[in-house]
Amino acid sequence: MRCGPPARQAEALLANLDALKCFKGAEGPHRQPVLIPQPTTVAYSSSPGCIGLGVRVKQTSQARINTTRHYGVQSRQHSGSSSISMAKDVLVLCCCSNSKEAGTTEDYKRENSTRWLLDDPHGEELIQARAHVHQLISDGIRSADGTALKDLPHNFFLRKGRDFGGQAGGSRYMPAQFRYRGRFYKEVDPREEGVLGNDTHHWLIVSALYGLVAPKESIQQYSCHRKDNSEITAIWSNGLLTALLLHFIRKHEVAVVVDLIADESYRDLINWNQLRNQLKVLRAYGDQNSGPPLLRALGQFARDTLSHMQASELLSIDTHRSFPTDYEVVALAPGDPPFPIPPSR
Repeated sequence: MRCGPPARQAEALLANLDALKCFKGAEGPHRQPVLIPQPTTVAYSSSPGCIGLGVRVKQTSQARINTTRHYGVQSRQHSGSSSISMAKDVLVLCCCSNSKEAGTTEDYKRENSTRWLLDDPHGEELIQARAHVHQLISDGIRSADGTALKDLPHNFFLRKGRDFGGQAGGSRYMPAQFRYRGRFYKEVDPREEGVLGNDTHHWLIVSALYGLVAPKESIQQYSCHRKDNSEITAIWSNGLLTALLLHFIRKHEVAVVVDLIADESYRDLINWNQLRNQLKVLRAYGDQNSGPPLLRALGQFARDTLSHMQASELLSIDTHRSFPTDYEVVALAPGDPPFPIPPSR
């Protein structure tokens, strides 16, 4: 069945989507840098015999993010007409853990790297920052107590492999969601079934060595804490981590961010006001604990409740909402903690 001119115009748009550098799903080194997606429009055309033919087209601009030394981030006030308000995805942020599973279970899997969830130059900036932290460790940078990080047992087999933009052999890899075995991870995935790797939400792990880590990403065993050395902190806290997150949010059409990081030393790496200017950010609180002691409750909440919630339900939280766990009540709120936290419904 032949379609009229409007449909042919739609086909022409499809044929030229490769020219739109921020087209969702584009991967690999061929992608063009620094184009920032602007509002999404959906154009529908129809003619006799052609029903429901729709073409989704991304609008782009030449706005650039300043990525030299200090990372400036464009700020646009969140409003009902912004492109992010049209998005439907959820991004959950959680923290790495000091407790890690030893050994290796896989070769490096390039397709699972956070680097390929980002367009260039952002993906390359992430790898360069990781390589910088790795080099500091290799050079013998010392922690606050004077211990050389390279001498810590978890760093004995740390190599500059492909996760750091290198090619060193002997790197031992395991998916991040199975490598991390701290309180949060034992609760969110006690049977190690890959809960964080499902497709219900986007999950990103904040790490002092890796910056941002996808749950399925191949990572090595390591020991590197945000508070170990101010040089490590400076790599991520100069705006880079925030710029990477904002790019991820736009590229993957995230509508709401849920902050389960808990550890303030890692939360401080992110400029939360810049995120809130773009979209809704919900932070998790406990009615009894804050910081790392809250992690078990957050893990259970993430497994039993959050992983089943839709973006629309999270977007409807205007003040707070409370949820029971076996450890304590967890509340989600868009601002300061609603102390005392009301009883869960």
